[in-house]
Amino acid sequence: MHPLVLMVRDSDRRVTSRVYSWRPRPWICMATVGATRLGDGWIWAAAATVLLASGSRFHRVLVAATLAGFLASATFTVLKRRFRRPRPCGLLPHPVFRVRAPDRFSFPSGHTINAVAICGVLAIEWPFLTPVLALLAVGIAASRVVLGLHYVSDVAAGAMLLR
Repeated sequence: MHPLVLMVRDSDRRVTSRVYSWRPRPWICMATVGATRLGDGWIWAAAATVLLASGSRFHRVLVAATLAGFLASATFTVLKRRFRRPRPCGLLPHPVFRVRAPDRFSFPSGHTINAVAICGVLAIEWPFLTPVLALLAVGIAASRVVLGLHYVSDVAAGAMLLR
């Protein structure tokens, strides 16, 4: 195996071990699960509904965000099938969280790639929302690691793929 791959794998394992040993406060647990649930698609459906209700001048933004989401989903689906990297929680169940993974494979993070792609489109249209959109995307990505659903390199790859 390439030395860089070994270095990333070992780093991912160390971070996962530290995350698994952390016992967060209940409000952090709720926020973490909430962020991941937003990334399940609820926030994107809500944003689409707002854009649709706002009139035809925002339809181009809706189309662009929808295309970004479809491109992101197609990209991570192909890559997950190609790499077939097991999820951390698939190798060792998380001691605190029992969140169900949407599939068996972790690389790259689909939640992260979708969040970055869609938030990126929305930030281009409304730059003043960039800090909130960045916080949303980072929150979704971080929640995936904290919940044991992804390694850090999975979310990093998801964040960089469509940039």
